[in-house]
Formats: sequence, structure tokens, C-alpha cells
Amino acid sequence: MNITEMKDPEESDDKLLQLYIGAASVSQKLIEVIKFEINKTLEVHEIGYRHWLVLKAIHFDEAKTPSNIADLTFSDKPTVSRITDYLVNISLLKRSRGIDDRRTVQLQLTKQGESILMAGLDAFQIVPKEFKAKLTNKEMKIISLMENCLISKH
Repeated sequence: MNITEMKDPEESDDKLLQLYIGAASVSQKLIEVIKFEINKTLEVHEIGYRHWLVLKAIHFDEAKTPSNIADLTFSDKPTVSRITDYLVNISLLKRSRGIDDRRTVQLQLTKQGESILMAGLDAFQIVPKEFKAKLTNKEMKIISLMENCLISKH
């Protein structure tokens, strides 16, 4: 039985709640696998997952200022400042002043920063296999349902 075939609204609510709880568990496991693979891959460059998130945010134009990065990564601003200072010091980022507002600090990846970002993206090759190996049968059903929904939509 799929969710749209359920008759009793209370039963439907219970099933949806179970689905969301399972999805939260699955999401947490996915994040743990991603963190592990990124940290393992990038430890030779003396950076980790949180550093890589900053590089990724800048590369994919999700955020360009330290303040935007803090909002995006749910980090406090002093933490993002320390991370960006470190990334600037090891030549993975460069800072520049905003064109319209010189008080604004814009961040850009250096060529070395781009290279390390790509190494982190390459680490994602192994994530699906490692992730699925950590799932219970129930969680595997949830992820299969999610994958099928995503694939059928595109």
C-alpha cells in the first residue's frame, strides 16, 4: 500500500510521521557518511568537512560573504571568520572588497581552492555505496522510495 491509497486519515498521519522520522534517520546517516569521506579525502590538505562546506558554498554561488556562509551552514559568524581566515592563510581563498559597498567582504576560491573543492566532490563517488551499507531494511525502503520519486520526476 502506498501513502495515497490509505483511507483512514489518522492512519495516514501515523504513516507519514513514521516516514518523516525514518527520513530524518536516513538523512543523518547520509551526512555522517559525507563528513567521513570528505574528512578522509581532505585530511592531507589539513582541512575538513566544515572547511570544504565553505569552499563548496562559494564555488556554487550559494554564498559569497562570510555572513551568508554563516547563515547557509548554520554556523556562528566567529566560527566562519576563523574558517575563512584559515582558508585564506593556506591560499585556498582570497578576499576582496565589494564593488558597490566597500564594507562588504567577497570571497573567491583560488586555483588551489578549486582543486581541493574538486577532490572533495570526487569523494562523493563512494558515498552512495557506503551510505546504503549503513541503512536498515526499513531505511533502505525509505531511500528507495525517495530515489524513485526523484528519478520519476525528471
